[in-house]
Amino acid sequence: MQKGIFLHNIWFRITAPVVAGFLAYLLVLLFFDSLTNLSENILGQELLFTVLLSCVFFEGQHLLLAKISNLKSYTESIEKTVFLQISSGLAVTVFIVSGVMGFYFSIILGYSKFVRELLVFNSIFIVFSIVYHLVYFSIILLQFKNEDAIAKEIKNRDAVLSELQAFQNDLRPEIFYSSFESLLILVHTDKRRSEKYLSVFSEVYRYILDAKRTELVEMQDEIKHLKNLIFLLNHQYNNDISVSFSAMNNQYMNKIVPCTLQVILEYIISENIVNKEIPLNIELSASDGVLMIKYDSVLKLNATNNLKEINDYSRKLEYFTGNCIKHGVTSDNGKIIQVPLISGEIVEATDEEI
Repeated sequence: MQKGIFLHNIWFRITAPVVAGFLAYLLVLLFFDSLTNLSENILGQELLFTVLLSCVFFEGQHLLLAKISNLKSYTESIEKTVFLQISSGLAVTVFIVSGVMGFYFSIILGYSKFVRELLVFNSIFIVFSIVYHLVYFSIILLQFKNEDAIAKEIKNRDAVLSELQAFQNDLRPEIFYSSFESLLILVHTDKRRSEKYLSVFSEVYRYILDAKRTELVEMQDEIKHLKNLIFLLNHQYNNDISVSFSAMNNQYMNKIVPCTLQVILEYIISENIVNKEIPLNIELSASDGVLMIKYDSVLKLNATNNLKEINDYSRKLEYFTGNCIKHGVTSDNGKIIQVPLISGEIVEATDEEI
């Protein structure tokens, strides 16, 4: 039984039968053309009987709701629920009205025939029963509508929070701070280079912000973002990071989830030693819709092999392509990461090294 419905409120259960009983009494007098005798019978035995009958009727409907709401079939479909509840309500109404009237007319008044009165009272209370259950269903449907609206609002809130969390993660605060520190140094040491650095810096974060509003980007845009990112990082790593492109022509799978290469680059840098003696050389090539990222790996002592973010992007790519990001070892003991690309226009890129 659903809670919070006024039909189950104790005050409604006390006042409604009195009001309904008085209304039923007026309808009975109107039917038998005895409305002129209302002033004489206003507190008569018939009115008291009608109110008591109304009390029994309402309690019977209340118990019916309590019982029927626990049935398994009650929640299977709205059509079955409406039919079951209204038909059961009519049956309970006829049973209560016929039983109470039979007791009153046969035992108390001593009448042997009261078919006409029985039909009148049953007709009135059947209408009451239909109205009672229609009001109940209107309240239930309104509650479902409100709950659905609340659920949608909660879902929207969670989506906003999820986007905010993803936004915060993609901003890469560690890169932001290190790049900003490099910018501050250049401002004081080389203003011309600082202008170039600031331009690339703004372009990198503009790309990250724009990426939040799109699911896929052109491969050339992602490569350009990778170049800009390496340009920023090389101020910190003294140009010890380089990337080259080979076999990138005639690529028919040229879309990718934005910032995928950025996440992979950050993973490679975080796991490997990068300095003047051991520079990081990354080679990008593509074949059969797969982007291959090869590099020589010299792991740090505190390398964690944390692939969480790469796995997150892998699931996104798997949604579009059916394939995930794969890790492997090359023939010369280097590392290779294979990224599935998404069907699109041809990418034309010349061999180039940063």
